[in-house]
Amino acid sequence: QWLNTSMTIFDTLQKFPDLTYFKDINEKRQDDKIRKEIGELLSKTLPSNYRQQLIDDHSDKHEDEIKRSFQSKFQDHQDKLKEDLENIFMLENASERIRERCRQFLERQVTEMMNAWCTAAVQGSDQKQMELLVRDGAADLKNLINLIIKKGEALTKSEATVQFEKLWEEKETLIKSKFNPEDRLKQAIKFVYGNYNIFERNSLTSSDNFLTKLPIIKTFTNSKDLDELINKLRNNFSLDVKHLQERVTQKPNNSSFTFATIDNFVYLNKQILADKQYAIGGQSNEQITTAPEQKQNWFQRQVVKVTGSKVSKVTGSNFVETKALDIDFKQQMRYTIMSELQRAPFDVSNILQLTVVFDKIYTQLQKLIKDDNGTRPVEIDITQKIVGVINTVIGEINLELAVFDLCLSRNISSTLHSNVVLLLTLLHYFEQQRHFDRQLETLRKEKPGLLNFFISYVVPDAATDKDGGEIFVNQVLNAIENNLTVKAYTIIASNVEAQQDLSRKLLQKLCDGKLQTADQAWILKYIENPTDIIVEEFQIKWNDIKKVIESEIQSEKNQLKRLLIDFFDIIKLMLTALSGEGSSVQFIDDLFASSAGVADENLKNKGQCMMLLLYAYLTLETIELKMSYTVFDNTYTITPKGVKFFQNLTKPNPEVANLFSVMKTKSTVTSIKSFQVFLKSILAVEQAIEKQYKSLSHSFTVYDKDGSYIKLLDKARGCTASCPCCLRPCDAEHKVLSNP
Repeated sequence: QWLNTSMTIFDTLQKFPDLTYFKDINEKRQDDKIRKEIGELLSKTLPSNYRQQLIDDHSDKHEDEIKRSFQSKFQDHQDKLKEDLENIFMLENASERIRERCRQFLERQVTEMMNAWCTAAVQGSDQKQMELLVRDGAADLKNLINLIIKKGEALTKSEATVQFEKLWEEKETLIKSKFNPEDRLKQAIKFVYGNYNIFERNSLTSSDNFLTKLPIIKTFTNSKDLDELINKLRNNFSLDVKHLQERVTQKPNNSSFTFATIDNFVYLNKQILADKQYAIGGQSNEQITTAPEQKQNWFQRQVVKVTGSKVSKVTGSNFVETKALDIDFKQQMRYTIMSELQRAPFDVSNILQLTVVFDKIYTQLQKLIKDDNGTRPVEIDITQKIVGVINTVIGEINLELAVFDLCLSRNISSTLHSNVVLLLTLLHYFEQQRHFDRQLETLRKEKPGLLNFFISYVVPDAATDKDGGEIFVNQVLNAIENNLTVKAYTIIASNVEAQQDLSRKLLQKLCDGKLQTADQAWILKYIENPTDIIVEEFQIKWNDIKKVIESEIQSEKNQLKRLLIDFFDIIKLMLTALSGEGSSVQFIDDLFASSAGVADENLKNKGQCMMLLLYAYLTLETIELKMSYTVFDNTYTITPKGVKFFQNLTKPNPEVANLFSVMKTKSTVTSIKSFQVFLKSILAVEQAIEKQYKSLSHSFTVYDKDGSYIKLLDKARGCTASCPCCLRPCDAEHKVLSNP
């Protein structure tokens, strides 16, 4: 501590002749050091894997339960972190002012992290409920099919197909009806508003106000195209602004400004302002200093005179207005801006064009919310960046309006934020809708198997074994593909986790290290557009990371192919063993002894038992006497012949058994009539299935479900705000949550 204090005193004396600022500098260093230690404490206490664990643990709970649970858990974390912080204060000998600020900082960080994690858990629970809707619907459909089969009605294949399609359509319509758009929009408003409110409290209206806009929001759900949606939101913004009483307010500013200031305007029309200045009093030569050696873009103006059908251009000379703006000019412009916005806020001839403001904001937002895979999920990190973009634009507009002692009204700021909340709400709603549709698509994959099962029971002498075998082997392929997807997710997560230090700060250091050897063009670009160079540096490093990820996925794919090969080997051995068992149809009948029932019915039920027995063998269950299955209220017990047949087969390896254990809980069990035909139909498509597996992608983009690349890229880009003076990008190393 003594050495640190001595160094601070020495640094202060180097900059100032006395120790006037010693206390401020010393406290600043203490504050920075303690906040860094708080960050390390938070990373250790609340790591990302703990976040995912909490979300998974609460996936089956309702919103109120989730909130209560998170409040309880985070209160415990808060108390422990406070104790750790007090120990840090003692070690650092922190002043009382620093202690109070750091306590507030810690409390704010923990509270906002709790809010963010809790909101993510609520979203996860919501998605789980949608999955259950589809899963329960699928179970109901299977039960209905079983009820029809129990009636014993005999149908032709075409009649059975028509009846099945009708049943399927009715059930699918019922499942879809449970996705209630209004309820989902309310959930979306809660989710988006909860995240948005973490970063913007001053200009955001209450969540109840957004709920009153539900009828309007529902009309926007028909616009899935982002450009079309933004056009509708632009119209909505115009209507909202027209209902406002106040659009700009007066805010006295004692600073003096020149035309050099106006020349840097982005949002106020500097050409109109220049013309107004000329119209008010003209310009004398004494007021203008021609400076050809100055920047060539310094207030270059063109006056376009239109006379009838002729257009002539008069180009003014480059000049720098060195005299401060006249008070009369400022007053008149202030009155003009206020009256224009009050009379016709969206007139194209206005000095401040609100449509231009809207378009500039949404141009930046599109860069944030769109990537190569489409629209990004509305997560907390993207919400923080969006809030930052809007507040930066509002701040830049207010800097320009300050020249005329004006600023945007709070109502306008609120309308801009509210409009963006509507956009994010709709994007989140579409995201939930896509998730629901994906669940339905999973159900649709079961349709061929269910139809085949239905036909095998209600159509007498129907030949379903060939189709059944092909469906079964496709289910195996899908299971292996799902396995590969899960492995790819894990590979990506572990590799991305290892790149958490790949931040703008690190990349900037790498770029700074190249300054000694880089050419002049690179150095100039780095000075003028540092973010572009930093992104290029990130891309170089990312390409190496991506190669590693794709190499690991390809390696995993090669290993999983062994499952497919082993499966076909098992089927070949079965078919060989079956060759000495006589009639393939009689074989299934001989494998099971029935407790009751008529012969035809028993044959169909034994066919289903055969499929269940096949799963038992493939999952390494012990096949023994007295083993039985119940199908449609009838019990079927395996015979010594069945035990002997399967015990003589080579046992599958544990990896194959694990694969079929997962399949067993998900796949539809068909009824096999001829086991030989069933097995041969599997081997008939062996080459086609292997070809399909070979075509499975190992590309990173296919498996990047969490937007890992774009998140790392965002981290590399850093803060999107620019310095209002020099327009250089912000160099701050911001965390996920804002400081108090």
